[in-house]
Amino acid sequence: MGAPMAGVSGGKLAAATCQAGALGFIAAGHLMELESLEQELTAFRQEAPTSPLCIGFIGYSTFGTDEGWERYERVLRKHKPAVVQFFAPAIHTQQSTGRSNVDVAHHHAALVLAQVGSVQDGLAAANASVNGLIAQGSEAGGHGLRREMGSAGSTLARDLIRKVAQDIPVLLAGGIVDGYGVASALALGCDGVVLGTRLWASEEALGHESLKRALVDAESTDSVQRTTVFDQIQNTSSSIPWPEPFDSLGALRNETTAKWDGRMNELSEELSTGSQSTLCTIYREAQQEGNGQIAAVLCGEGVGAIDSIKSAYDIVKKINEESVGIVRRMPKMLLDNCGENRT
Repeated sequence: MGAPMAGVSGGKLAAATCQAGALGFIAAGHLMELESLEQELTAFRQEAPTSPLCIGFIGYSTFGTDEGWERYERVLRKHKPAVVQFFAPAIHTQQSTGRSNVDVAHHHAALVLAQVGSVQDGLAAANASVNGLIAQGSEAGGHGLRREMGSAGSTLARDLIRKVAQDIPVLLAGGIVDGYGVASALALGCDGVVLGTRLWASEEALGHESLKRALVDAESTDSVQRTTVFDQIQNTSSSIPWPEPFDSLGALRNETTAKWDGRMNELSEELSTGSQSTLCTIYREAQQEGNGQIAAVLCGEGVGAIDSIKSAYDIVKKINEESVGIVRRMPKMLLDNCGENRT
């Protein structure tokens, strides 16, 4: 499936992903207003009228107020998505009604995927009767658990499969950009994967072209860092700041991380004057201009294998074909290395 990346995963990207045989998600983001989401949903219906509609929601902001709950249910009632995904955190209960976000989704006949970064959160999601889990490893791009709290995707997925998700699917998210990543996830026992960074580097993705190009130019996994620096800066100006422990970004190393990572107390002092501080002003301008030397370029640790910006349809098709080819070669590799009569 394609990850519901806020500011990236719009209707055209979701449609192209679906047309290639995967689940394409539209990002509802913080759901502070409905106009932009409605535009992307309309674009999806125009491009892929018979494909299943899938929408991803950021939990802490969407379900932080009764108004957010009302907007959420309005989307479900009007658009009837086949699948919804929740993250940060995945499970919420509305105080005024006692209903969970999962209950509301099931009431509107939607399947539910919960993205989690820990076994504890996976247990909470399973107990809430979700239909599938996404194991987000610390290799993933974008927001996730802080680096001192997160786990590698492979170990997290195995723990979820063994200890939590005995009867529901588990997908692996984080660092997967090609068929080798898909094949390795299947070998772990996962039922599928989530593509994030690879689909951002696509023709249909929203966002600055200069930031997409930065993904192609990244040399290797060494170019990626999980850090709280960007959130500390962005939260200073935001009306919906990312909360602990999700205030951590997988992103390309740049001038901002080089200067401030590991110097969080000094960074706090620099930001003490609030949103009008010089650093905040410079950072906002960099975001608007798509200047990846200063602003965050979100990406996972597989970015070094991305060498081009292509259609999402072609990307998904190639990854699928590559993964199938790898899996089909495995029996021959075992026979060649071990011999037919060896155990």
